[in-house]
Amino acid sequence: MVTFNEKDVKEPIPGACFHGECWYKCPWCGEAFEYYDIVFERGLIKTENPKIYQHKKCGKFINMS
Repeated sequence: MVTFNEKDVKEPIPGACFHGECWYKCPWCGEAFEYYDIVFERGLIKTENPKIYQHKKCGKFINMS
């Protein structure tokens, strides 16, 4: 499990939602990802907090609450 510091966590940037897809952008690097990427851990890694994920590309933390 990945650990993090609260000051290193940001909210995602909301994007378009259509046909059951909801898109966001990483607040650190700007890369787009779909909400289901967190469910299936495609590009995002779970941490000890079920709402915080680590973005694999930039290594930063995103709060998906």
